[in-house]
Amino acid sequence: MPTLTRIRGIKDINGNVTGLWGPGGAVWNRSEFVDLRDWVGLDLTGANDNSSILQAAIDQTSVAMNSSLGFNCAYRLQIPVGRIAFSTQLLLKQSSYLEGVQALNEGSELRWVGADGVDAIANQIDVSCCMLRNFRLKDFRTNPTSGRGISIDRITNGVILQRLQIMNFPSEQLYFGAPPGFSVDCVAMDDIWVTSAKSTAKGILIERADNNVSLHN
Repeated sequence: MPTLTRIRGIKDINGNVTGLWGPGGAVWNRSEFVDLRDWVGLDLTGANDNSSILQAAIDQTSVAMNSSLGFNCAYRLQIPVGRIAFSTQLLLKQSSYLEGVQALNEGSELRWVGADGVDAIANQIDVSCCMLRNFRLKDFRTNPTSGRGISIDRITNGVILQRLQIMNFPSEQLYFGAPPGFSVDCVAMDDIWVTSAKSTAKGILIERADNNVSLHN
């Protein structure tokens, strides 16, 4: 199990403000982004499971109160170039912002190796203002029968997806929707590439969307 001790990163300063601190304990100014490599134990070869590191990073970079600003704000989580395997569903929280490095054959690649029937990335119900950008999400399981790549369910007030590649999942590569009686709110997609050779696979499914759906490319 990789340690979640950080090389540098988020530390509670006074019970309200979240700041950056150095290896020597000195507090740095608040940063707009945090690099996933700040978590000790991250494997970029695809050989080891990074589930606990990825979820801890999402949890710690989502909304936190900053008393100096007087409102909630979140960090952008930078996903480095490499192959990052994970076996436990990643759960987006309030204002989660994940951004990788896009490249044709290199770049940032998340490799899903979890259980059959489980969606790789999902969200907490009724969160808002999430963004995913510039990475590849690829199903690396052997002969799965079900499970989506990204499943956005009952998110409110905005989710933005830009320059993503979602590949090889046996169900929808990307889903936006909600159960009957509910809706997903304010969806924007730009430059999304979905592909799968599975006979049961589908591309993008949008249902019960409310207010605004913006699609480009």
